[in-house]
Amino acid sequence: MLWRLALAGILLFNSFLLFQLIWGNNGLLRYHELKQTEARMQQQSDEVRRDNVRLSREIRLLKNSTAYIEKTIRSEMHYVQPNEIIYLREERK
Repeated sequence: MLWRLALAGILLFNSFLLFQLIWGNNGLLRYHELKQTEARMQQQSDEVRRDNVRLSREIRLLKNSTAYIEKTIRSEMHYVQPNEIIYLREERK
């Protein structure tokens, strides 16, 4: 009788451990969520790093290249030099 009670206690304790392993605060489901979060954050970090490299390159060009400065001003601010003509097309709907 005592060994049956001990066996029931061990089975109950093992069931509790299994539950904690899968669904507990630090269980397998939480681990899977954290791995997905880590992957998303790593992807965002890579994107920010690429943007940082691109912007650093653009800053270096803006500091050192008058041709790049002129190209940027013309394309973003629509500047023209004297005696130039701009042709604007109407977009059809």
